[in-house]
Amino acid sequence: MALKVHPNVTLISEEVAAHQWTLGQITEQVAQVVANRAAKKKNYGVVVIPEGLLEFIPEMKKLIAELNELLAHNAAFEKLESDHDKFNLFKNT
Repeated sequence: MALKVHPNVTLISEEVAAHQWTLGQITEQVAQVVANRAAKKKNYGVVVIPEGLLEFIPEMKKLIAELNELLAHNAAFEKLESDHDKFNLFKNT
């Protein structure tokens, strides 16, 4: 359905994972398309970004795994109420 709008960029999660693209590489690809279109005075466009894309980006996948590991082994986290306190708990970990 999303392809019916003829997007200028379509990110596919499985392709990102297969190529092991970093967040920086993905950002660069999208920015290049935007710059190329702007040079042609086409200051509009469509980018299709799938829900859950971050989980397929290697560095983000690693970060999510590390956070899950920290949370699984830290019962004190559940008792903290503020986001500030939760952040400080892991700040120096």
